[in-house]
Amino acid sequence: MFLPLAVRGKQDATIRSPKQRISTVDNLLTRRHAIVHGEDRSGKTSLSRHLALHLIESSQPVLFLDLRQLPAKADLDFFRKAYNTQFHGDFELWRQQPNKTLIADNLSGRPETVDLLEAASDIFERIIITTSSTIYYAYYRDDSRLASFEAIEILPLTHAIQEDLIRKRLSLTNGGTQLLDGLIDQIEERINTVIVDDHIVPRYPFYVLCILQTYEAFMPTGMAISSYGHCYHALIVASLIRAGISRQDSDINACLNFAERLAASLYQQALNDDTQAFAFDSFVSTYAADYYMPRSMVTRLTDGEFGLLTPDGSFRTDYMYYFFLARHLAKGSDDSRKTIARMCDATYVDEHYLTLLFTIHHTNDEAIIDEILLRTMTTLDNIDVAKLDRAETKRFEQISRGLHRDVLSRESVPAERTREREARDRASEREQESPPDSDQASQEGDSTGTGIYRVWKNNEIMGQILRNRYGNITKQKIEEIVGVMTEGGLRLVNVILKDEDEIEKIAQYLRAKNPEYKVEQIMRDLRFFAFAWTMMNVEHLVRCVNVPEITESVLMVTEAADTPACDLVGYFVLLDSALELTTRERNALRDLLRRHDDPFVKGVLSIRTQRYMNTHRSKGSVEQSICSLLDIRYTARVIADGR
Repeated sequence: MFLPLAVRGKQDATIRSPKQRISTVDNLLTRRHAIVHGEDRSGKTSLSRHLALHLIESSQPVLFLDLRQLPAKADLDFFRKAYNTQFHGDFELWRQQPNKTLIADNLSGRPETVDLLEAASDIFERIIITTSSTIYYAYYRDDSRLASFEAIEILPLTHAIQEDLIRKRLSLTNGGTQLLDGLIDQIEERINTVIVDDHIVPRYPFYVLCILQTYEAFMPTGMAISSYGHCYHALIVASLIRAGISRQDSDINACLNFAERLAASLYQQALNDDTQAFAFDSFVSTYAADYYMPRSMVTRLTDGEFGLLTPDGSFRTDYMYYFFLARHLAKGSDDSRKTIARMCDATYVDEHYLTLLFTIHHTNDEAIIDEILLRTMTTLDNIDVAKLDRAETKRFEQISRGLHRDVLSRESVPAERTREREARDRASEREQESPPDSDQASQEGDSTGTGIYRVWKNNEIMGQILRNRYGNITKQKIEEIVGVMTEGGLRLVNVILKDEDEIEKIAQYLRAKNPEYKVEQIMRDLRFFAFAWTMMNVEHLVRCVNVPEITESVLMVTEAADTPACDLVGYFVLLDSALELTTRERNALRDLLRRHDDPFVKGVLSIRTQRYMNTHRSKGSVEQSICSLLDIRYTARVIADGR
């Protein structure tokens, strides 16, 4: 269960205690003593202010403190002065009220802060303080003097709450009009690619709203999010200004150049396997000898709250490091070209993958695209591209006939969308618990495992290229990219268990190793694994090439291939790029059902279409027509929350 942290269209977030999730503001306020901690930009200050306003609106006595302004000694007079700055009235009379609450933001590691909390315990019945997770774990996690304080952690948004936040924001900017579910999907997918599924920045309201607001500022008449590099640039410049850097271009550019050179030096040290701590002071001295720089620049850059850097010279957040390293590589020097080529060889390493994503933003050089295309074409080129015709799908026949043909939901579309996003959260949690071992893959040379990682990541990079650069790449080049991505993605389908004979051989081998299992059961399990592997790779390919602006190019490539596999990819892209179901999607489905008599193809088309209908509102006449094509009963949907 989740807590909406603010009302009137303001941002939401998710918080939880170690034992249970907190579902409402009032639930949080049942805690007598609580210390709420979270990462940078997680919403700690917004939460504390919201709690204070909530109590004021409820006519409950509350005092709000910013602990950055804490004096050397916190006594009764300190609280009296704080009260007089916030309210008009008699402090002594106010003290006599029951259930007084102290909301204290920005708890630091200063020793006198604990003295303040001890003094506050004599005045306030409830104390809620917020601090950074770094401060909490360094100073207060094991402090016996705070034993009565329950620790509560601010978590990133779930996918369901992120969608709700996006809807609220867009509803405000569109005059409260109802937005099509397909449009929300497209914007949500672009936001997910900006934060690169939690790899660049955490899914906090600050970043989601900054991304939306940045694009509103750049494109006030539309939400066609097509690039994300300038969004991170805007965040970086905003941080510099808040840290006290002058708004003049000369000062901003000096900071950007310093950060770029620093990122390159950090990367070079890591490349040389230098385990020693980075000599930041030495770097500053060397830089100052080569470049003019404002005297206060380093102090501003390492500002504890808004600076880009920590005191030891590392970047405060990952995206800043990748942004500036990519900016350096995009300059096109011989060393940079060699580095990019080396990264293209090992895109399965997260650092290379993420650096290339940002480098693509900083340069219009198509050489990087060609490097990645070449490696995708030559990886696993000994494996046939899957066609998913009857010869290949015989292994799925039993599973295909067992698919539930009628999976239309009677619940509301919002309820189904929430359920789908909860499934995404569970999948993300599993991935974080058991991430792919790309480092191991990098040690295996040109093994099949390395090839799988390389093609998978290359398709993701090229998908970002299509999203960010479709406007300045020719249609012919876009079709070439989509073609290479499609062939690479469908090769992955045939990497393992490509036919029934292979399944039987492996089943016999496993039976010999495990005589307690029957061959038939082992084969059923292997067939299901092969089916799941196939659909996972098809869906991943669809996600990578699904850029609504280039749907026609994708369809041209898939139609020219003229295989069941490409027909599925093209139809899935058509579905995912649709704002709602129309006669175009219905006619495409009708034509595919007429062309393919394979139970696998028909079953997958049916399930995928019904899944879209469960999570998107469309005209009833179109839905009824589609249900007739699928030979299922049309189900009237529940309407919930006016959505």
